Amino acid sequence: MAGARLGVVCGLKAEAACLAPVSAVVVVRPAGGDPDRAAWLAETLVADGVAALVSFGLAGGLDPTLAPGDLIIADTILGPVPAPPVAAPPTWTATLAAHARTAGCVVRIAPVIGAAAAVATPADKRALFELSGAAAVDLESHAVARVAAAAGLPVTA
Repeated sequence: MAGARLGVVCGLKAEAACLAPVSAVVVVRPAGGDPDRAAWLAETLVADGVAALVSFGLAGGLDPTLAPGDLIIADTILGPVPAPPVAAPPTWTATLAAHARTAGCVVRIAPVIGAAAAVATPADKRALFELSGAAAVDLESHAVARVAAAAGLPVTA
């Protein structure tokens, strides 16, 4: 993938700004926390010829063993049932984790689940964790993963 453009969908403009240093190889689109917009943006990135898709940004922690600031790299992206799980390429997961650990990050490789709306209460987060086993929840990853799978492109979150 050296030199290939990655299409990145995030929730917020502030998250997109984090990727400015790598803007030569990524195209970033903020979705505003809207799964339908995330899917549409991912589709436009695919139409523009990106080589892969990434869902990037802050997420709601579900796993009670997580600490603030832990970096979660998805090995699987889950969505609302009946959406099938989408696996991230294991080589990507391992490479991202190695780079992040070298930079001093605490990394957790685990499933991430997308939701149609914010999961805000501790009880709802606990229930979603027990149901899915996902470490975190966001509003974009499942939509981006669905588009990537349909296009035959690799994806991670």
